[in-house]
Amino acid sequence: MPDNRTHDDDLSAEARAMLETEIPMEEVLAALRRRGATVMQTITVIRGLTGISLREAKDLIHNSRAWSDVGRELATSHERLLDAIDETGERVSVDGREYLRVRLPESSE
Repeated sequence: MPDNRTHDDDLSAEARAMLETEIPMEEVLAALRRRGATVMQTITVIRGLTGISLREAKDLIHNSRAWSDVGRELATSHERLLDAIDETGERVSVDGREYLRVRLPESSE
């Protein structure tokens, strides 16, 4: 089994070197994908190097040219999930995964 930590460290070092030489972020994201990084690994690497928030990193990656196919797929799955929850109000299955709607207590504020 490969050591994911070593692979993650290699990805991070490669991305850091690219950013230090002022290679555009889009090219860095494309290089990470070519190296076999997952979306989560890419988010983790970019957050670690730039200090941006999780939301900012996700938006950056999902809206990049390098990951645009994944971003569209995730958005579509998310919309289908929300539609299914709206229809049933409880437990739904989307793309073979089961989800349960959680009801949060009303705020007293």
